[in-house]
Amino acid sequence: MSDHKPNEDETNAQDQSADGADGPDYSVGYKRPPRAHQFQPNKSGNPKGRPRGRRSFSTEVREVLAERIPVTENGRKTKVSVSHAMLLRLRQQALSGDIKAIDRLLGYAAAHLPPERQPASDADAEHDAAILAQWIRTQQVKPDHDDG
Repeated sequence: MSDHKPNEDETNAQDQSADGADGPDYSVGYKRPPRAHQFQPNKSGNPKGRPRGRRSFSTEVREVLAERIPVTENGRKTKVSVSHAMLLRLRQQALSGDIKAIDRLLGYAAAHLPPERQPASDADAEHDAAILAQWIRTQQVKPDHDDG
């Protein structure tokens, strides 16, 4: 008699009968589908999935907005990106008095431009200097007096 232990493939083959039914050691249940319905080796579980080389919609939007198109500005023809051309058109509409265009352009400016620093007034500067001087006075170390 041989002490041969079956490997995993042999065990799986023994669990299934000739007609593909599950063997006695395999119980079908939650997260344990019948072996005939499990994913087969070297076969995709999603054969009609996304084709290779297919670009996402966001990639296409990015490319369309970055594409350079000819624009005439101040009598000169130049090539600018589509997004730049759209901003130029929005600017033109805003300058012609279109309230929606003005609102949209100011919204873009607020969202994408850093806030400008307002120069401090003289009164603010004097007030800040007084606060700083008071803080310096409180931080000074008082000398120890030994009156002996």
